[in-house]
Amino acid sequence: MAINTIIALALLSQTSVAPMCKVSLTLMPTSPLTEETYLGAIREQIQLGVQGTYPSVKWSDFSPTNTKALDDQIGLSKFIGGDAVLCIKPIDTSNKTVPDSLSTFSFDDPKLVEKWEEMILSVAKTLPKSVKAIALGNEVDVYFSEHPNELPAYLNLMRNTKTLLRGAGVKVPIGVVTTFDGAIRRPELVKQIQSSFDITMMTYYPVDSAYKVLPTGDVAKHFQAMLDIAGTKPLVLTEIGCPAGEANGSNEEVQASFVTESFKQLRQHDKRILQANYFMQADFSEQMVDMFEMYYRLKDDRFRSYLSTLGLTKGDGTKRKAFFEFKKQMRLWNVE
Repeated sequence: MAINTIIALALLSQTSVAPMCKVSLTLMPTSPLTEETYLGAIREQIQLGVQGTYPSVKWSDFSPTNTKALDDQIGLSKFIGGDAVLCIKPIDTSNKTVPDSLSTFSFDDPKLVEKWEEMILSVAKTLPKSVKAIALGNEVDVYFSEHPNELPAYLNLMRNTKTLLRGAGVKVPIGVVTTFDGAIRRPELVKQIQSSFDITMMTYYPVDSAYKVLPTGDVAKHFQAMLDIAGTKPLVLTEIGCPAGEANGSNEEVQASFVTESFKQLRQHDKRILQANYFMQADFSEQMVDMFEMYYRLKDDRFRSYLSTLGLTKGDGTKRKAFFEFKKQMRLWNVE
């Protein structure tokens, strides 16, 4: 064999293959929210080299005749570029987020089913090619842990929705989002929900029921627990993040270490994880946290600290150590 051929083969064997998993980052401008801070947040995402988006909208916020909420999310997704995982939410964590006119209807009521299918078909007609997976509900195990009698009707509706989407020509994987907390505390419920779909979708925050951050050394174990639930199906992490608040037993070093360990796990399980969406770019404003406390009907200092310190950047624009670690990891991710 010629020496040049040997050298070429050696170089080829050392060439890294780009990771299959796509990494995205939940968009959040710093305060105050202005056109300048909003555009600045978009520019930062592009500069960081994020590879996709996670457009997410409650069913109650749009309809076939009022698609602005969804159009805005899809438009932003197209602008940032990359792959998208779309989440349409008839359930959002502990809340049933259907249109007000349907709030008292069950998930098997013909009126609700008719309106849901009408909305789903309108979405299918305009679905961009960048959408690589669809979620039909967010963190639904939280809601059904409190309303177990509603689960059979919901799962039947979502299975029929999958059939409806396939008939409309939508071929991407379809699932629903459950929580890492549910995978640990309610594994049978989560398995029951996830078994109905062809992809497993979860949110992951390494905190216990008191919103205390779990040891960073457990991140590998956490990933394995979620992958065990997924089994042979692909896994999508629609939200992955860690608070930096002292009330949560955390700080900037812990949060940055979480970023490091999470990317390590994404590399190790690259072929099994379709997309991971880091949550989030900057902290929620105080007004938004106030709103979330009412939305989730939970007023607790540790919960507030958790919501208030998830950002890679503080609300005033100060970069946390996790931002620089995320930036470093994205640079490496994009050249591998």
